[in-house]
Amino acid sequence: MYRSTLLSPGRLTTLLRSTAVALLTLGVATTAHAQATWNPTLLVNTESFQLIDDGDGTTDVELRFGSSSFTLKYLTTGKFQFSRGISVLGTISGSSLNVDRNATIGGTLTASGAVNFQSTLTVQGNTSVKGNLSGRTLTVDQSASISGALLVKGNIATKGNLSGRTLSVDQSASISGSLLVKNNIAAKGNLSGSSIFGGGLGTCTGTNRALHYDVTTGKFTCGTISGANTGTGALQTYFDNRYVNTSGDAMTGTLSINLTTGTLALDVKQTISGGTLRVGAGGADIQGVLNASGSIRTDGDLTLGADDAATNVVLTFMNSGTDGTLTWIDAENQFQFAQGISVLGTISGSSLNVDRNATVGGTFTVSGSTTGLGNASFKANLSGQSLTVDQSATISGTLLVKTSITSKGSLSGSTFYGAGLGTCTAAGFGLQYNPSTGKFSCTNIAAGASNGSGGILSLHPEYPNAIYFASGSTSVGQMTLSGGTTALDNTYVWTSSRSTLQDYWVSVRLRLPDNFSSWDPTKPIEFRYKTGVASAANNHVTVRMRDTAGALVTLTSGDGLANTAWTTASIKGPEAAGTFAAKGYITVYVKVAANNTAGANAAAGFLNLNFETTTP
Repeated sequence: MYRSTLLSPGRLTTLLRSTAVALLTLGVATTAHAQATWNPTLLVNTESFQLIDDGDGTTDVELRFGSSSFTLKYLTTGKFQFSRGISVLGTISGSSLNVDRNATIGGTLTASGAVNFQSTLTVQGNTSVKGNLSGRTLTVDQSASISGALLVKGNIATKGNLSGRTLSVDQSASISGSLLVKNNIAAKGNLSGSSIFGGGLGTCTGTNRALHYDVTTGKFTCGTISGANTGTGALQTYFDNRYVNTSGDAMTGTLSINLTTGTLALDVKQTISGGTLRVGAGGADIQGVLNASGSIRTDGDLTLGADDAATNVVLTFMNSGTDGTLTWIDAENQFQFAQGISVLGTISGSSLNVDRNATVGGTFTVSGSTTGLGNASFKANLSGQSLTVDQSATISGTLLVKTSITSKGSLSGSTFYGAGLGTCTAAGFGLQYNPSTGKFSCTNIAAGASNGSGGILSLHPEYPNAIYFASGSTSVGQMTLSGGTTALDNTYVWTSSRSTLQDYWVSVRLRLPDNFSSWDPTKPIEFRYKTGVASAANNHVTVRMRDTAGALVTLTSGDGLANTAWTTASIKGPEAAGTFAAKGYITVYVKVAANNTAGANAAAGFLNLNFETTTP
């Protein structure tokens, strides 16, 4: 059964019930000291008791556990004292915990209220404080995360980074490295350093206001400039007007740039403007477009285009309508005007080469010889000591020759006087052309014959009454007339300096005889030709024809002719198709085409038109 022991009444001290029960249960002797002489030894076998008498209260109340070295005392100071360490398997709780010396906590230390350390606190693991943490010294060897305010009355020494939303320093702060502040710094005392930006002086921008440094106080202040310029100009203008403002200014003197290193002395990102721009002997290197609103004048040479660039150089003359250009063609080493050229003065040179028509409105005076590669048409008088025509000459009016005419080739016209044929007027005689000799002769024609013997129109370059023209834009080349070859052929020869195929046309209009009957059925057209190389892609000759109704006639064996040997082509077509009326006019076209392939050229020789005739 349970028994309760009551000792003498008096001032009692409450003992931790769980600890006393455990000790008494084990049968440990308990001794109580007081001024009374009663000092018995009490062996208590009961499982619990309630009160221990402390006598008159002037001495400690002691519980002894087998030895004087193992005691639990209630001190006169109102505190319990264990002579050895205490191990609590459950929870220690109370209104306050006061540890005079070292405290080692193996688990988590949780404090709902304030924790006050009067000496050093060493934490080997993590410490989480929801309230205030105060002390003389706080040393954190690693990271510390503070959600609220950190109040430090002494020094803070951090070996790593110190970060947070707000850092308030009531006294001095010494930072050996860089202090990075993303927003503002509010200093209650001095702010010093090798470089300071702002410092509360950003508003010191008024007229005649300046930033002053006080050597005694070591501070900057915003003060008034002594003897400042009272005008609205900048201090720069007041002190030294030799320099210009970066925001824009004007100079009245000369700007001299003497660059000691490098090559770029003046780098202007926008536009240089002024009344005059003068560049010295070093020259001006303009990488972009040179746009001049006025005239451009040069005292020396003007060079257009880079001399090592294989490209054409174009000089453009702007116009409200069509622009005009003067082009230097690099591949051909010659100038080309896009429009016509009008010369008010004199054109002179070692030679004049006109590829197409030339019209002279005034007097055409030639001091030396004149060689015509094409047709020459004179609307006024042509006079001179001598006139030599190497090939054909067409005279629309009367040719008056005071002496004789010497012809190296053919002489044709609607009416001839003399030439040994003036007596060919007798009956039965007529003028006949011999293709073998290329001459006319007076021949006895059999009277009453029902059919003629046939007719031939043989044309040798230069074809009579021929014109020359280009079709399209691929017509760059040179047409020459060549005679006296080994085959005794007079020819048109076409060459070109372009890599693409260039062509030119020779057109001749012919009148069929009054006694024309039909075309020769075997060889209606014979054409003599030769090319420099065998490929038609590099050079060739083509023949076309229009009948007396003006329609194109389909020809065979007359297109894209190419052969390095002189060849006579038999071209057919007019004997089977087309309209051909006696006394009507037909047109024959010969095209010569070539590119700049080595040796390429197109040569057109004689053109024979063979037909049958009726009785003369």
